[in-house]
Amino acid sequence: MSGQEPPVPRVPAGVLRLLRAPRFAGTAVAPALLWAGGGRVTAVTDYLRADLSHSRFEEVDFSLSRFQNVYFRDTVIRGAWLQRVEIDGYIDEVTINGVDVGPLIEAELDRRDPDRVLVRPTDAEGFRRAWDAS
Repeated sequence: MSGQEPPVPRVPAGVLRLLRAPRFAGTAVAPALLWAGGGRVTAVTDYLRADLSHSRFEEVDFSLSRFQNVYFRDTVIRGAWLQRVEIDGYIDEVTINGVDVGPLIEAELDRRDPDRVLVRPTDAEGFRRAWDAS
């Protein structure tokens, strides 16, 4: 049996389970296993409180990855394929395909909740309105 890989456990299509590995601060921990539809088992690595600043990622697949409480500042992403991506967080000076999307996002959020404008008063009357609304 030497030289052969052990058999890969089969999982029914549509099933997705994550088996967590131990967590150690600031390190890449031992891989967990991701059992996904199609029956493949894939190693998953958790990076917790790790500093990957000044890193370069080229031809890397981040599909099904999760980024939580991450800090992207002065970051450049070129040739990216973003599909079914959800971003929730502080957005400032974010340019996508040459368009600063920050003002577009703020305008849409203000449209959805008109009271948001009250928390950014520009004059004394605006402060009075904000105070009355609270």
